[in-house]
Amino acid sequence: MRGIYRALWKTQLVLRLVLTVVVVLLLSLIWAALRLVLFLVLTDETGLWADFGGWYFPSIFIFFCWTALYYGVKFYQLFEEEHQRLVRVESEQRESALALLRAESQARDAQLKMLRYQINPHFLFNTLNAVNSLIAAQHPAQASEMVLHLSRFLRYSLENDLAQQVPLKSEIEMLRLYLDIEKVRFAERLTVCIDLQEEVADFLIPSLLLQPLVENAIKYAVAASERGGDILIQARRDGDNVLLVVADSGSDDGSSRPGFSANPTAKPAAGTGTGLRNIRERLAALYADQFSLTHANSSFGGYQVEIRIPVGEGSQ
Repeated sequence: MRGIYRALWKTQLVLRLVLTVVVVLLLSLIWAALRLVLFLVLTDETGLWADFGGWYFPSIFIFFCWTALYYGVKFYQLFEEEHQRLVRVESEQRESALALLRAESQARDAQLKMLRYQINPHFLFNTLNAVNSLIAAQHPAQASEMVLHLSRFLRYSLENDLAQQVPLKSEIEMLRLYLDIEKVRFAERLTVCIDLQEEVADFLIPSLLLQPLVENAIKYAVAASERGGDILIQARRDGDNVLLVVADSGSDDGSSRPGFSANPTAKPAAGTGTGLRNIRERLAALYADQFSLTHANSSFGGYQVEIRIPVGEGSQ
């Protein structure tokens, strides 16, 4: 029976049902006949063929029960196989989604690391040139102090990956280290004002986000002016955003800078100014379109860059 039903299982449903009924009737007929013949042989009774229906119909019931049990088991196995297939498909889809997320995360980390390699050597090159100038000018004490500050700054930058977010107060402390290095170069020519609102001190921002802006201000305002210049670093709450501002007093001749268009309210140009371009790419990688990066004329004669990040994106 099992071999017959296994062969019937491969046929279409309607044909399978018809053939199953036929098989049950035939097998029941054969089984009832064999039972009746065996009973007649064992008992020597006669005249029982007239009552063959009483032997045949119970056989039909028994065979239909066995058939129902067989198909029930088969359908259960089919259901379990389909369930397992769906579980495997769902698992594969989940694995594919996780692999895609891992790939996107690795791509973003690789991009941020690439930007780190653009930022740190640029700053290191400028600082080592300054140390060399101090040594050549026979100012060993200042050169030693500058190297010490540089060591502390580089330790901070290595311990805090660009992809990592740090409290704003830690970022400000890092800027103080950087500005201590620059003060060795410029002495009284460099004046710095840092205004950190206590409410946003623990707000998380990308590590080393503001340093390129401060470096840009020193290069194009302080270093380019005989009298030196002023730099303002400000961080405060602005509605649903945290506003970060780096402003300077500008150069003596008021010359333009790479990365800034003539329109004071325009966004920095995407193709110029490595520092500004890196900042924009880092913010886009971390916050998508939930940030703004703009520039304007500062209130004391130079340029200022403003960064706005939604509070929800950087809360601890």
